[in-house]
Amino acid sequence: MGRVPGYQGLGSLQPGQTLIVYHPFAEHLPEIVNTADLMLTREPDIPPPSEEPWAPFKTWTDFEQAKIFLHHNCTDTMINDQLQLNQRVFQAGGSGIQTMKNAHEMHQTLSQVGQYQDTSSVSLLLFP
Repeated sequence: MGRVPGYQGLGSLQPGQTLIVYHPFAEHLPEIVNTADLMLTREPDIPPPSEEPWAPFKTWTDFEQAKIFLHHNCTDTMINDQLQLNQRVFQAGGSGIQTMKNAHEMHQTLSQVGQYQDTSSVSLLLFP
């Protein structure tokens, strides 16, 4: 069972107090505050939800691309490289049609480069 870090040193919760436990990504220790103080806070101005299910992304494609990047824990450099390629293809009017269907096909193609059977030793030179 998980424990809340930093909770042990807080002491006991008294009537009129609220225990605040932050999400781990916030990197804040839990705290006890007077409940009356919480009533003085103001709700942030949040725009109404969009009709589009992929909001706040501008397009469904942007949303799907972000999902892939996050799922595979891509670095910012990898994300930037892919997005720049997408933009170059778009700006060229879609003339750079991608025909590869999967990683296996890419590795098969790289193995045909010649003497290289181990595709990890193949360096690709990209020209703008």
